[in-house]
Amino acid sequence: MSRLMRSAGLMVVAGLAVLAGCGTAPAGPPVPLAGKSRLHVVFRGASAFCPQPAHRTWAGPRVLAPRYSQLLMVKVAGDFEGYLSFGIGLAARGGYHVSSLTGPDRVVIDFSHPLAS
Repeated sequence: MSRLMRSAGLMVVAGLAVLAGCGTAPAGPPVPLAGKSRLHVVFRGASAFCPQPAHRTWAGPRVLAPRYSQLLMVKVAGDFEGYLSFGIGLAARGGYHVSSLTGPDRVVIDFSHPLAS
């Protein structure tokens, strides 16, 4: 399943897959993630570093591990030639919804919680 949207002039691509991890861009070792399912989120036309004037545009941590029931981990997966990507480790496969908000501009990903078996 993939979602494609525009937010603040960026193209956002999110794809859900059962993988060992999501790869670094363009071709590097996989990024290990906690959980049984992974979401690879790519921001096209984005970078975590701006050369003119030199400053970081992503000031957040490289790894978040909130250990919620569905959302287990978020990691920076790559920053290469205008593609900034993150890997999200999920406890189980399930639906998700991608949306954008303003004031400040941001992308929101809502994850469904799988039903208990």
